[in-house]
Amino acid sequence: MILPEHFWESIRPYFLSRARELVEEAWVEVTGEIDTRLKNEFREAMSEAFRCSLTQALEEKFSSNIVNSVPGGVSPVSDGEPGDAVLYYLYCVTDGRAGETLAGMLSGHAAALNVVFSEGKHFCAVVGECSPDEFSEEVIEEKLGDVGWLEEKARLHQEVIEFVLKSVDHPVIPMKFGSVFSTPARVVEMLREQRDFMKKALDFLRGRQEWGLKIYCHRNKLEQEIKTYNPMIKDMVEKASGGASSGIAFMMKKKLEDSMLIECDNEMEKICSFCHQRLYGFSCDARLNKLLDKGITGEEAEMILNAAYLVDNHSREDFMSAVRELQDNISSSFFFSVTGPWPPYNFSGAAGSDGSE
Repeated sequence: MILPEHFWESIRPYFLSRARELVEEAWVEVTGEIDTRLKNEFREAMSEAFRCSLTQALEEKFSSNIVNSVPGGVSPVSDGEPGDAVLYYLYCVTDGRAGETLAGMLSGHAAALNVVFSEGKHFCAVVGECSPDEFSEEVIEEKLGDVGWLEEKARLHQEVIEFVLKSVDHPVIPMKFGSVFSTPARVVEMLREQRDFMKKALDFLRGRQEWGLKIYCHRNKLEQEIKTYNPMIKDMVEKASGGASSGIAFMMKKKLEDSMLIECDNEMEKICSFCHQRLYGFSCDARLNKLLDKGITGEEAEMILNAAYLVDNHSREDFMSAVRELQDNISSSFFFSVTGPWPPYNFSGAAGSDGSE
């Protein structure tokens, strides 16, 4: 017979064992449910995640916002049906005065390009004939998962717009990738509906060019520089490498790593802010775009600035001189990549508010 005072002590091992079993069972059940939910959420997010990553890849490859670049206020009338014989793919819009010259230059292009004039010939749109099997809304939706198809079509989209930009002495408004119309009349209708915006956009962009600037940082190199000139970090390095006990040394090392991360981030933010504000002073407008990861850029260094600047033609040399001056005077841990001029993907929409946004 177990005495009362020993009863709880005798059954304690059983309860502890059973408690562990219950915890393990609950854990398996919870993690299984979490895993299922995560898988479902992952599947639901895959389409959007793929589109975002593809947009980044195309942006880096073609140095501009191809997929999501829709001039503000322009809503392409994508009304093509799979049964139609021909669809009309809209690449860009420019001043109507360039139309006749442009039409002759586009003749014979592999993309079957042509020019559609607005009423009164104030504007002209560059369009290409395409098959509904190639560019209907249904096909575009289906092909979003085909990277090869998207790259091929996006490259053509970019090349045509760049060709027009280089061929005319007028500003060009790039259109969204995949904008298709059932007839030229529908293109004319869009130009009529968007007449005010088109005029403001062309006036705003006239005599200006878009230039891109990416700044990269070699973080390891920057860390070494900070260890050299930052008194606080230098002191922490000495203490972490001193003769302290293993426990204290570990804590000092962890504190050093955390402080180094903060100091590096602060330095990169300071460099980005200074460079951006400096170049903005030589620009009519500027945009900060999403940073691209190393898998997309192909660079070992980390991208810390991805900016676009709209520069007056007469200020271009001053802008470039400022870029060179910045590169020459900041730490060698940073390097610049300047590209352009590009079609004004980042600034076409700014015309709707006379650039005040």
